[in-house]
Amino acid sequence: MQVLLLPDFRRLTGGPASFQRKLAEELGRRGVQLMYEFHRKEPRPDVCLLINAVKDWPALWSLRKKGIPVVQRLGGLNWEHHFLPLSLLHKARCEWANVNTRLVRQFIASRLVYQSEFVKSWWESEVNVSKKASMVIHNGVDLTCFSPDGDRYQTARQMCFISVEGNQGAGSSIALEIGKELRRKGIDCELLMFGKPILGAEEVYSRYEWVRFFGHVANDQLPFYYRGADFFVSTDVIAACPNSVIEAMACGVPILGYELGVLPELVGKTGGILVRAENDPRQGKPPGNISGLSNAALQILSKGVAQRSEVRALAAASYDINQMAGKYYEVLSEALA
Repeated sequence: MQVLLLPDFRRLTGGPASFQRKLAEELGRRGVQLMYEFHRKEPRPDVCLLINAVKDWPALWSLRKKGIPVVQRLGGLNWEHHFLPLSLLHKARCEWANVNTRLVRQFIASRLVYQSEFVKSWWESEVNVSKKASMVIHNGVDLTCFSPDGDRYQTARQMCFISVEGNQGAGSSIALEIGKELRRKGIDCELLMFGKPILGAEEVYSRYEWVRFFGHVANDQLPFYYRGADFFVSTDVIAACPNSVIEAMACGVPILGYELGVLPELVGKTGGILVRAENDPRQGKPPGNISGLSNAALQILSKGVAQRSEVRALAAASYDINQMAGKYYEVLSEALA
């Protein structure tokens, strides 16, 4: 089977690029030949796996005319741009990305893969219920790399927690506010922050001696830091299926977050503690309830090793990259039938 992967993310970093890279490796082990560019002549792919959408509509129409099935993998819709202080051009690009992805879903895709049940319900409520064959496939991670076993970060403080710079902006960073609340309660904590800084985040975090901002960290180095954390704070409150949450759980690290978006679906009853949000982020309001999150953090700390074993067991049973790749192989094969 020859599969065309679009867009070509090989030179990029981030969630979609990381997903494509890992899936390509697993499909290659299954004997799948991979392409990253569509040539209107030969060689011709058997099937295309499209992550969200591409701008090259002539190529998409050519695939359709040649009868080459397109399996579209869908994440969530863009929504943060309505509330963040971004340029008009940036906001326009976000809106166009939504429109473009909707059009591909309606006119080009032959099958749909949603990253989570949450994403599927989001698309069906905000856009429409598609009659096309669809399947939900959660992301997966390498359980050998992301494992509780191995070297770990050693904190000199009473508590260490980890997070990724989310879409709230530094001024209302959920993880930062949890740290402040814990310190008011007399807990000497340390916050490790990763990810691309937005809205002046790096400068804000530098004001706090108990916060370490690392920026981008290579994938194979992340387990070292995950293992040293007491819990992971999920700040991307309306994420489709965040890799960081799954990576942390695979390392046995409990998740702390809100009963919002995909988190109840991923974390369940054994993967951490989720609390009620006081506000709806999609209305431009911070989710709040920092007191509830800080209390939950103390609960996680008191449970210790026993909970970490449960968290790892959940990840091993549900988020193995081999299982994920097998499901994509199945969908791509069915598209050819």
